[in-house]
Amino acid sequence: MTKRSHSAATRFSSRRLLPICAAAFFVLLFAAAPNLAPVSATPPDAIKAPPAQSQAFTKEKTTPAAAAEKSAAEKTSTEKTSLAPPLATTRLSGLSSTPRLEQILLGGTPQNKEELKAMQERLRQLAAKVIPVTVGIRLPSGMGSGVIISEDGYVLTAGHVSNRPGRDIKVILPDGRQVSARTLGANYGIDSGLVKITEPGKWPHAELGDSSRLKLGQWCLVTGHPGGFDKGRTAPLRVGRILELSPGTIVTDCTLVGGDSGGPLFDADGHVIGINSRIGNELYANL
Repeated sequence: MTKRSHSAATRFSSRRLLPICAAAFFVLLFAAAPNLAPVSATPPDAIKAPPAQSQAFTKEKTTPAAAAEKSAAEKTSTEKTSLAPPLATTRLSGLSSTPRLEQILLGGTPQNKEELKAMQERLRQLAAKVIPVTVGIRLPSGMGSGVIISEDGYVLTAGHVSNRPGRDIKVILPDGRQVSARTLGANYGIDSGLVKITEPGKWPHAELGDSSRLKLGQWCLVTGHPGGFDKGRTAPLRVGRILELSPGTIVTDCTLVGGDSGGPLFDADGHVIGINSRIGNELYANL
């Protein structure tokens, strides 16, 4: 949202980034895939407990035919209920790469002009891929950012941006067009939210990464719409390193300001590894 936040956050992929110089909390994507589905806004204390299990159990069939039938049914059920896209494990196509460049991007430091140029070219290539999938989110209460993560228009953002489900909002595309969308809900425990574009179309989208594979010092980049969407510019791309990893949070030194909330954090292979969640005045304030 456009209002800057200084509060701390708890430690967040699917199948399951300040002048203000500050690091942001990023919702780790490694264990959040189940939370990408629409969630209810019902408070925890209003959720009824499931009925107690009966102490009388029927003995399960153990014949080979019954076992095969059960296995097929479980497979079909999994295929029907798995809505989240698979995690990407390789870099996006069209990105330059050498063994030394990959070593640098995983936490090394460029040692000469040639290495700096190689890193610069990789970032230029990444910008062409990640900026088109970064969107603005216009709500009645303000502005935020998000990233399209599927061809059919699912948009990942921060929970405090999407808020409760069922709200009609606008998603602002990089070219300034506004398309209708609806909030699907939020998980406030990890500050993740989901929005769905409701207009027909095939949308450019980012791939989800695996944040369990991240390392301290690894280079990363963030996009978003600081101060809200501005039709006179593209989404600014900012580069930094991962400073801290803990269950649920990634702290980086990517420069962020209000309005970046909900924007994506990418690794150097172009995969979404987190979502801008909270912004502090100092790098060490984001715990």
